[in-house]
Amino acid sequence: MFRKDYKLKEWDEKSRALEKLKDSFTELVEENRSTQGLQPVQEDLEKIFGISFEALMQIPNDNFVKELKHRFSCTLESLEHLAYILDAIAQHETKNNLVLCQKALTLLQYIEKEGINYSLERHGKIIWLKLKIQQLYL
Repeated sequence: MFRKDYKLKEWDEKSRALEKLKDSFTELVEENRSTQGLQPVQEDLEKIFGISFEALMQIPNDNFVKELKHRFSCTLESLEHLAYILDAIAQHETKNNLVLCQKALTLLQYIEKEGINYSLERHGKIIWLKLKIQQLYL
């Protein structure tokens, strides 16, 4: 029982940290200061997951969700926050743009399939990411 409560608390804390990070980065984007915010956002992601941002990006897409769920104890809610963070970073960074979009799409498609709640915003983001990935391949 104690272990289960500890895990639930850990998942909740991770989800809240990702939501806070997403909100603060969104605020920076809206204020047009996102270029100043990329490095701190990547550092915060490293603190949350305990591995470097580059190592997180090198996890293969076909294993990305499984790795996040099992190795880092991510819930659907925290996966969705992470997907929106990766998408926001992709909009302001050209170096890993395709990889970031693919990972965000992988997460959102998984949530769409496994989640119990339908989100019009999420569905729209999935369509937008597919189009963006298609453009990046051209």
